[in-house]
Amino acid sequence: MVWVVIPMVLFLVLRLGGNFGASERPSEPALAPQPPIPTLYFRSPLGIPLLLAGNFAEMRTGHFHSGIDIKTNNRPGYRVYAAADGWVSRIKVSPTGYGQALYVDHPNGYTTVYAHLSRFKEDLAAYVKKKQYAEHSFALDMSVSKGMFPLKKGEVIAFSGNTGSSSGPHLHFEIRDTASEEPMNPLLFGIPVTDHERPRIYRVKVYAANRESGATIVHSDGSRPIRATFDAPVVIGVVKGKSGYRLKNVKAIRALG
Repeated sequence: MVWVVIPMVLFLVLRLGGNFGASERPSEPALAPQPPIPTLYFRSPLGIPLLLAGNFAEMRTGHFHSGIDIKTNNRPGYRVYAAADGWVSRIKVSPTGYGQALYVDHPNGYTTVYAHLSRFKEDLAAYVKKKQYAEHSFALDMSVSKGMFPLKKGEVIAFSGNTGSSSGPHLHFEIRDTASEEPMNPLLFGIPVTDHERPRIYRVKVYAANRESGATIVHSDGSRPIRATFDAPVVIGVVKGKSGYRLKNVKAIRALG
């Protein structure tokens, strides 16, 4: 079985072991049909051309990136707009993580998230300041009732920044399923991002599907083979040539078990 993850660069993960013939797979319950993703519902959260510093599902330390990081020309202070009609459902302020962040629920069942903000719009900022004084705490993570801060599509809700665990000014933007809180790829929703760079494969990871299986990587130069197991996967470099890609110094990958 081959799994493909496509962030800014392309990774292939080879999952080996077990019998994968179609006739041997256990039957699985049919998935419920999913509603179509709205591609004209959300607008851009910024008023500048969107160039990405980070893409959805990029591999980060211990997790996948849950949104897109939009460049702000190396400076804070750009107006951040509500991507659609909705209401502020959560406000978070932290010296780490997302820094100052807004969560906006929308009537179509999605939530947009705006993070690393330098400041909120005036009424939100006053509300946050009042809560901070009342709780004697800079850090806040609070739910907001539906009617307190209604928003219109295109309304300025905050300003971009570099707060929290941010290594440079940018806007972190997410679209989530409100009910499950599962992040979704914002690029599927018609967000207009400029991207002319093709994905490139740099390496693959070979690992076993379970502890009873594995794989042997046979090298082209005749050096000692390497065993890939469930607990010890093997990362292999990829070389790009004129006619495509090839695994670096690999003659064969033999599945075991």
